[in-house]
Amino acid sequence: MTAESPDTLREGIHWGWVTTSFLSGIGVTLTAFFVHEWWGWNTVAEAVLVNIGTALGITSVLFLLEKKFRVSIRSTAVEAAGQLVEQATRNLNRQMTDLESRIYASVEAFAREQDDVLKNLADGVTYESTLRALETANSIKALVGGTIIIRSSEESGMSVAFALTDDTDPLRRLKLSVLDRLHSQKNFQRRTLAREYWDPSESFEDAAARLSKAVVAEGKWSGPATLQWSTVLQNLPIALDLAIRSRRGDAAGTKLRGRILEVIAQDLFITEYGLEAPQRGLELRNPIVSESKYKPKWVSSSEWEAAADAHWTSLF
Repeated sequence: MTAESPDTLREGIHWGWVTTSFLSGIGVTLTAFFVHEWWGWNTVAEAVLVNIGTALGITSVLFLLEKKFRVSIRSTAVEAAGQLVEQATRNLNRQMTDLESRIYASVEAFAREQDDVLKNLADGVTYESTLRALETANSIKALVGGTIIIRSSEESGMSVAFALTDDTDPLRRLKLSVLDRLHSQKNFQRRTLAREYWDPSESFEDAAARLSKAVVAEGKWSGPATLQWSTVLQNLPIALDLAIRSRRGDAAGTKLRGRILEVIAQDLFITEYGLEAPQRGLELRNPIVSESKYKPKWVSSSEWEAAADAHWTSLF
């Protein structure tokens, strides 16, 4: 804060009080030297008058310095307050910077944990690696309905669905299902031919063998081309990796616009957005199901049903 000018100081001084006190002090002091001769007062009265005159003189000096004292005190107070504000601002800025850094570090650590889960799945599809990958994908809502569907055979049109059991299951197990070929263009839901729980002690091969036998029991088996498990084994890690990285919006790499509904091929996906093949630059934004829960707000019910019919007819 800048100091006040001399003119401002002079304007703030009470000159009437200063002059009156000063002249009164001189008058009383001088009177003290004549009281004995004039009125016959003793020395005690003289001393009292001298003290009174001195006090009045000191008072005039105090009146003169009053403004200076007030300005000095106010300047000191304002300066101290300013320093406190500056210190508080610096502390707040430092806290905000630290807060942003800690939050960013937490998000980065969360992404690294997800990457570790995806790497474990890519290294080998086991019960544990698949369970953790599905839990990770569902924790960020990367899958529609918490299920990932992999097309297993172009010849049979069958697909394999991987899902977690719901919260009512205390064991939180993996559920594998074989879905029949899509016949209806008006409903994405297909008939489930077989469903088995993947036991934690089983290998992927054991679980796949049990499902294949269940398909045989349904009279839908037509040889090795019915269910090509090597295709499922190859595309499951790729699909979950793409689903998670797309959902969290990684800056680098291939991404999908919508959450995955089904993996048609290694680089072809049915998503909430439509039909996507990001490596080929294909984004076919068509309604893909007639169920209202998948219908975008900008599409009317009649348009949705008509487009779904046309879309599924062209695909299948």
